[in-house]
This record gives sequence, C-alpha cells and structure tokens, in this order.
Amino acid sequence: MSSRPISLIRSHVVAVAGFALLASAGSARADIVYIGENTVPGQFSGSVEVRSQTTTSAVIEVKLTNISTPLSNGGYLTGFAFNDPNTASKGNISGVTSYTTTYSPPTGQAFTLLGAPTFTNTVSTSPYGNFDIGAAVGGDWLGGGMPQDGLAIGETGTFTFVVSGYNLTNLSAANLLAATSSNYTAGFVVRFRGFTDGSSDKDIAGIICPPPPPPGAVPAPPGLVLAGMGFGCLLLGRLRRK
Repeated sequence: MSSRPISLIRSHVVAVAGFALLASAGSARADIVYIGENTVPGQFSGSVEVRSQTTTSAVIEVKLTNISTPLSNGGYLTGFAFNDPNTASKGNISGVTSYTTTYSPPTGQAFTLLGAPTFTNTVSTSPYGNFDIGAAVGGDWLGGGMPQDGLAIGETGTFTFVVSGYNLTNLSAANLLAATSSNYTAGFVVRFRGFTDGSSDKDIAGIICPPPPPPGAVPAPPGLVLAGMGFGCLLLGRLRRK
C-alpha cells in the first residue's frame, strides 16, 4: 500500500433527484447508469453499462475518466469495485469469464482484475467494506503497484467484464449499483492515489449534477442517492479516513 497519507477531508457525492427520478420512473431497466463524483481532490465521471444478456451470461462495461482538480495537484485513478446483486430477481453473477481494458490515451496504464476466483466479498475497500468485482493497479484497490500506472487527469479507461451466472437477463446497471457492501451503503467505489500534496482519496459514485446526465439516464439507486423529490441536486456526505 502507498505510504502517502489520506487527507481527512469532507466532500460529497452529487446526485440527480427531483424531476430526474420522475422522468425515469418507467425506465428502471435502462442499461446505462451515469456516475461521478466532483469534489476535490479525487474527481471522476463515467458510466456503468450492462448489455448482451442471456440467462447465463452478460457484458458489464465500466467507463471512467479522471477529472481531478486542480491540475497542478495531479493524482491518479487507481481502482474501482462493485458488487454482484446475488439474487434471482436482479441477477446472480458466479464468475468473470473475460476481462479486457482499453485506455484513451494509452500511456502505460495497468489495471488487474479483482475478486478472482470466487468474486464474493474478497475486494477490500476499507472503510467501505468488501466488494465482489473490480479492477486496480497492482491488484489491490487500497494501494497496490505504482499510482502512475493508473489513469492520469484527462485519461479514460474502459473496462469490460464478460460474466457468467444465473438469471442474468434480470441484471441491469441500476441493480449492480444498488448491490451495496455488507457494512456500508455504497454500491460502487473508486480509489485515487499519488496526489502531489501527498494525499489520496476514496470515493462513492453518484450521478453528476451539473451537468445533467444524457437523456434516458437512470439515477443512482438507493444507497447512493438521498432522494428528495423536487429539490434538484442533493449532497450525500462521504467519509475520508486518515
């Protein structure tokens, strides 16, 4: 794990509420959820998509861009993790049969698949509990490898997981993000390391606002959003640990 200390800073996950919740009430099965976090030092935007589903297989695509500010403080996005819904009604993932990555621009990034072989609570994301599946520099969400092997500011990583399991026609991006860790109400977590000021960061994903997500986007599910009908954008406090 990196020896750099983690700043004890209060920040927020930003989520779309109000009309976005109403507009999407009939589209809970949409395949893409747009996620992000926009409070310093670690900031990102991206999406989670589920496609090519059959009863026993599906493709999960995670796309993340490092948008941390200020530029002078640098910082690298070095890991992320999510959970298996693990129910018949929402999909049950038993394994990852293929994991591939692409980077834009490609500058030597190296993210290793996390969670194998069981993909059951083996990805440590303290203080957010254990997750099932993910990818990280050095094979460790908390602090493996060199931060410089992650995504620098302005770089995007696309991570594709072909998964096997049961009832995967019920799997959706919203269901993935609603599958929270056992001891924390988080469905998707992102790790940053290597800031110039010596800090690192641990983020929970929520929908970015502003700007609003593209038309048809599904709001982050319960556990990521403080629902407030008619109040527009709300803030959910996020823990930083020293």
